[in-house]
Order: sequence, then C-alpha cells, then structure tokens
Amino acid sequence: MWKISKVTFVLVVGILSLNDVALAQLVPDETLGSERSTVTEDTIRGTPSDRISGGAARGRNLFHSFGEFNVETGRGAYFNNPAGVENIFSRVTGGNPSQIDGRLGVIQAGSIDVLGNANLFLINPNGIVFGQNSSLDVGGSFVGTTANAIEFGEEGFFSTSGAEVPQGLLIVNPSAFLFSQVNAAPIQSTSATPGIEVPTTTLQVPIGRSLVLLGGDVFLNAINIFAPGGRVELGGLRGAGAIALTQVDNALQLEFPNQVARADVLITNRARINVVSSGGGGIAINARNVEISKNSGIFSGTFGTATAAAGDIDIDATGTLTLSNTGQIGNAVLGIGDSGNINISAQSVSLLNSGAIATFSVGQGDVGNVTIEADTISLSGKNEINIVSGILRNVD
Repeated sequence: MWKISKVTFVLVVGILSLNDVALAQLVPDETLGSERSTVTEDTIRGTPSDRISGGAARGRNLFHSFGEFNVETGRGAYFNNPAGVENIFSRVTGGNPSQIDGRLGVIQAGSIDVLGNANLFLINPNGIVFGQNSSLDVGGSFVGTTANAIEFGEEGFFSTSGAEVPQGLLIVNPSAFLFSQVNAAPIQSTSATPGIEVPTTTLQVPIGRSLVLLGGDVFLNAINIFAPGGRVELGGLRGAGAIALTQVDNALQLEFPNQVARADVLITNRARINVVSSGGGGIAINARNVEISKNSGIFSGTFGTATAAAGDIDIDATGTLTLSNTGQIGNAVLGIGDSGNINISAQSVSLLNSGAIATFSVGQGDVGNVTIEADTISLSGKNEINIVSGILRNVD
C-alpha cells in the first residue's frame, strides 16, 4: 500500500423514480404562437411514437417549446428534421423534470425509418431523468442540459423562461449554456432495482459525434454511454454562470468558468463511458467532486489497423477524484494506432479497493502518458480477487 494522505469523499444525490409521479407526456406550450410545436402519433422505426413537427425555424436552427416533455416506456419521441436544419433545440417551460424511459430520436421529415443528422438539444432546468428503458436514436450529437438558456453569440438567447425566439438566430451556432439558478437541477439515470449492478440503460450517438450531459449534479447509475470516435462531456455548475460551447467538426466541447462553483459527477454500478474506436474519441469531465465506483469506468482507445490516435481523457475536479471498488480510467492501444493521454487535475486523488488509472498497449501503437496534478494522492486496498489499487503506464 502506498498512502500519502487519507481522502474522504461525500456525495449526496436525490434519485427521482419514474414511478414517483403520474406523467403527462409531450405537451407543447403556447409560447411560440403560430410556430407552435405539434405532436402526432406515428410508427417510426418500428416503434409506436410521437412525431414532433412545426417549431420556429431560423435557418439552420429549429426551436421547439413544451410545458411537459416525457417519453414513456415502449414509445418513441422523434423530432422532424427538415432539410437544411443542423440543430434542433427543445426547451421545457413547465415546472417538472423530463422523464425519459423510451426512445428519443431525430427522423428525416416525411420519413418513418431514415434518421436525421441534426444535433438534438434537450433543455429542462427542472432536471432530466433517464430510466432503465431509455435510448437515443439520432444521426447527430445529443446534448441534455438543465441550463436556463442557450446563448447564440451576440444574436440573442433561447431561454426556458418562455421568451420569443429572436429572428436573428439564423446561421449562428450556439455559443454558451447559461445558468441563473444557485443549485441547478441534476441529470440522472435510474435502474430497475436500487443498487443494481447490471447496466440497463444505453445512450449512444453515431461514430464521431458528441454526447453532452450538463447539470447540476450528474448521477450515472447502471448506464452505458457510447460515443465511438466522438466525444463525451460531463459536468455542471452549482452557481450562476456561463459555460462556453465550441464545435470543432462534429465534436462539441465545453469550457467551464473558473470563478463559479461546480457540481458533482458520480459514475456507479457498472456504468461505462466509452469512446473506443478505430481512431479519435475523447472524454472530458469538469466537476467539483468526481467519483467512479462499483466496477464502473471511463475508457478511450484505438483498435484495428487504423493509424489514427485515440483521444485524451481529461478530468478537471476542483475537489476530489475518487476511484473505488474497481473504478477505472483507461486509455488503451488495441491495434496499431496510438493511445491518448490521461490528464487529471484535482485537489486530491484517492484510489481505493482496486481503483485504477492506466494507459496500456496490447497492440503495436505507442502508449499515452498519465499526468496527475493534485495536492495529495492516496492508494490503498484491493478487491475480492486481490487486485490492488494502482496507477499504470504499461507497454506490452
């Protein structure tokens, strides 16, 4: 055992069950006037679904507004993707969190089986809950956020207050997420049984696309998140502030303010964040405290004969990073490409009971570096098969 100091980690997140409330489903509000969103029943990609059309079109951007937005078990909710639309924004102006326990997708306008390629943004400042049966069916990137508004440069805002959509939001990409509340609502995933250790939820975007979950606290329980060759961004704020958004090719990247308190990220019960592909793929977590526990892990890497390098894993925690009970961070070479780096910044880093951080190779490519900047680092304990905690850079 190597121990520099002892670190105590405490994270409390309330879990809202999909069974706790009787759900209204998709209820458009009246804030968009004649551009109001419309919902019609359809069968899309073989699933009984609600098709969402209408909305306020502003060039490449399409805006929807709902008083309630929920997707029930066994059903889909698909946004129409008209030609030329690159981003679809859906805000919730009512007072309840969005409960997603079915399929959330984007479909080409007029089609029942061809996905649209627009990026989908779901914005609900009251919270977002992904149930055990939830899934994504999108051709672009997906962003779920509990921000109050999205900024479009100097052209204006799309706010959950119910304000009108400015006419100037034509060819401008979103530039920032705005939080006005002191404690933003969380983003959560729930399993069928409390404490379950088998993932029952999968959220996936296509190759090279991004998946962003931006709270409040982000609590990922028994969930698989896949963005092969793309990018996953997790994090949130505990105070009022703005998080900058940039888009490089198809990758969405966040930049957090230094002066605003951050929220926590908890990844537990065999949850997996995975961007492994034949090249590319990065993960970024910006939070106060980060915990990866109970056989959960975040992974980047490259495989096969492609020579492209894998992306980096970046964790920036203003508090503690804790990996416990076989919690893992890994960046690997599984072919001839190079692995990426693991970059960690935190006040303290604690690896307990077989917690592990590693870059390694079982192929021909070069192994990335592990860089940790922390005031204290603590390694202790092993799991039930005697694998000890450790930090590893291994070349096969």
